[in-house]
Amino acid sequence: MWWGIALWMATILVLQELLLPQLTPPQRAGSALLVALPGALMASWRRYCGRYHTITLSPGLLEFHRGTRVEQISPSEVRALLGLGGISLDGGEIVVWKKLILLTEDGNRPVALGADENASCYDHLRQMCPLAWCAPFRGDLEWPHAEVQPFEPGDMSFSLAILRRYYARQMAKTFFLAVGWTLGSIAASVCVLTHAEFNGDVAKGLAWLVVFVIVGIFLLAIVVRQFPVLLRIRRAEHALRRNADGGEGAGGKLTSS
Repeated sequence: MWWGIALWMATILVLQELLLPQLTPPQRAGSALLVALPGALMASWRRYCGRYHTITLSPGLLEFHRGTRVEQISPSEVRALLGLGGISLDGGEIVVWKKLILLTEDGNRPVALGADENASCYDHLRQMCPLAWCAPFRGDLEWPHAEVQPFEPGDMSFSLAILRRYYARQMAKTFFLAVGWTLGSIAASVCVLTHAEFNGDVAKGLAWLVVFVIVGIFLLAIVVRQFPVLLRIRRAEHALRRNADGGEGAGGKLTSS
């Protein structure tokens, strides 16, 4: 939705300021819609198909369903589990738990179930995946079940590195998206106020640009909330290195204290 609206408004600005300034506002809106609609539909379809929308949890097995495709993995293959937030305009909270990410050695599996379902699924997966480092959407870094399961220190470090790399990439992606939304919307607002004659259509466009600025600010807030978790991930990596340098053997115990 957001990308479609942004592309539509950006196309209107390009037509108005650069390509076809002689067109009337309705003509520009219609032409921009022809450009923006296919792109928005393709982006939405790609985003939907890139996620799993059903997951079946059973003892010793996780099943991911996407259309007719079913993928199965063992809970012990999950190296890290995290929750990611996003923007919602459903009438409740603005920033909600958008999806779960299960990280394994061979890639990641995004799961989108809905805010409440994501939280419940996270709790179940947290108990089922003993080797997974976990970071919920709202909360602190949660250690694997080291208290009840022997581990190899190298495996723990490897799993934590997978989480740290993915988490840092997601933070960078959200940060640049937020900056792009915010600065782009402000620049577009200045362009409209400078070159366009103020009328009802311009007022509607400015209102949408204000909404985009607010969306960008909320995305920046997500990054700010994630940053302390990334620092704790790095501290946990340092703790594991100190543990390894201290000569802790395989099958040892490591606690989060």
